[in-house]
Amino acid sequence: HDATKPWPWDDESFDMVVALDFWEHIYYDDIGFVYDEMFRVCRKWMFFEIAVVNGYERGYILKRGEPVPIELEANAVSGHVTVQPREFWEEFFESKDVFIRRDLEHYFRALVPEEYLRNWKCIIVLEKW
Repeated sequence: HDATKPWPWDDESFDMVVALDFWEHIYYDDIGFVYDEMFRVCRKWMFFEIAVVNGYERGYILKRGEPVPIELEANAVSGHVTVQPREFWEEFFESKDVFIRRDLEHYFRALVPEEYLRNWKCIIVLEKW
């Protein structure tokens, strides 16, 4: 299903929505709609792993239909169109009707061996109120 179109599920169809390596593939202009649909179909929990910039990189937002700058071609080939620091995503989610559950992120990280999470720099767990 194209996440940027209305989702074919009823409100609160799922106890939990999991999106791994998803948000960085959504154009900035579509993030609000996609989130609203995800929120609508979710009953309680959202679990995200998001590709974010490293401390030494600048983030970027590519616009649909615009040429990809040569220095970003390798990223764009993988479909990464909205790559920002963790703070960008936290600010976006904090503006919504959810709690960011850092305690559950830490708990998850404690349960899963580090070698499996080596590339998971940004895990965000949200709870609907």
